[in-house]
Amino acid sequence: MKLFSKKGAIAALVCACIFVSSLSWASSSPSSVLFSGIFGTIISAIEATYEDCCLRDSCGKYNGNKTTGVKCTQHCYVSGCTYTYTTTTVPAAPTGVTLTVKSSTSITVSWTAVSDATSYIIYRGTSSSNLTQVGTSTSATYTQTGLTAGTTYYYTVAAKNTAGTSAQSTVVSATTTAAVPSAPTNVAASATSSSAITVTWTAVTGATSYTIYGGTSSSSLSEISTSTSATYSQTNLTANTTYYYAVTVTTSGGTSVKSSTASATTQAAVPSAPTNVVATATSISAITVTWTAVTGATSYTIYGGTNSSSLSQIGTSISTTYSQTNLTANTTYYYAVTVTTSGGTSVKSSTANATTQPSSGIIRNTLSINANDNVTIEAYMPNGKFVKSYVSAGSQHLTSSEFISSMKLQPGVYQLVIKDSRTGKVLSSKQTLINR
Repeated sequence: MKLFSKKGAIAALVCACIFVSSLSWASSSPSSVLFSGIFGTIISAIEATYEDCCLRDSCGKYNGNKTTGVKCTQHCYVSGCTYTYTTTTVPAAPTGVTLTVKSSTSITVSWTAVSDATSYIIYRGTSSSNLTQVGTSTSATYTQTGLTAGTTYYYTVAAKNTAGTSAQSTVVSATTTAAVPSAPTNVAASATSSSAITVTWTAVTGATSYTIYGGTSSSSLSEISTSTSATYSQTNLTANTTYYYAVTVTTSGGTSVKSSTASATTQAAVPSAPTNVVATATSISAITVTWTAVTGATSYTIYGGTNSSSLSQIGTSISTTYSQTNLTANTTYYYAVTVTTSGGTSVKSSTANATTQPSSGIIRNTLSINANDNVTIEAYMPNGKFVKSYVSAGSQHLTSSEFISSMKLQPGVYQLVIKDSRTGKVLSSKQTLINR
């Protein structure tokens, strides 16, 4: 108990929780001062006046000597005054502090509420030994934003009231998640054949996988594969077709948006070998080779030789025919052809052959026709191409000069077909060399 007075004013103080006293006096003459409270009544013989009680601020004098956490409130009335003494203790340190990572830049701190705390102070740092105040809260939770992704943060909490601030809680820590990665850059697509395209991009640090999207329309791409490296090759594509690609990357922070698109056009398909290759001897020293045209051809390469298993390139052509000259008479030559397009060069065609004409002779097979025969003689090239025809009136014998003169055939090898003019029946078919 602490006593204080002004000209004998006595106050009985109980410093334990809350103590309320009432004081009354005679306004014009000395009298005893009556203190009545929960601990009984104390009467003092010392005179007390209204001025002693209220105007001189008994609480103010008491507060000057009070211990931390004790509050005195004084209420003055005409007939008396009231004192209220309140004792408050410093709160205990918060317990149950936990951290919840909300994102790559945010952490929420929560703890068990302290009963006599009026507010809390939150401390934070990137080192457990160097924490500074970062905020306050009147509830048992606090969310901090603006943090750095993939960083470990340490926190403690202290409770506060009018009596003071508690010790800091146990240090706890949490690591913000990694940031969601940016989309891959430098995405490029390159056709490697008529049916394959390779896509590449710049590697992303921390990537666990990449997802590749593709399609024939840049506005409608679908997932086609994944990769753990910064390259991907797509096969079984259609020749001479444009394909579009985009890539996303996945890290511990999540998956990025799609990259910008890249495109490439597959090469034209390698052409098939030319077909219908035919070789025809046109003289004792020349042979002409023909074949069926190939769509998209830019050139043809002709291979030839006297051995079908050993052909070498002898010329090129942009049309579907080629003539070789300066050959040896009465010699067989073999030929094959390749075609080149934007898709590449074909394999060799099947071989064709022809034999140059002999260097002498007129008609190998003499044509004898009876006097009464009416026949038609048709001349064909060895490849089956019709040249012309001649109708005989039925002479006893058709000489070579008469035949050549009548049909006006150029020197060369012909297939001569003799037919009955009346019935069309084939009477004879012979390969004949005509050489003036």
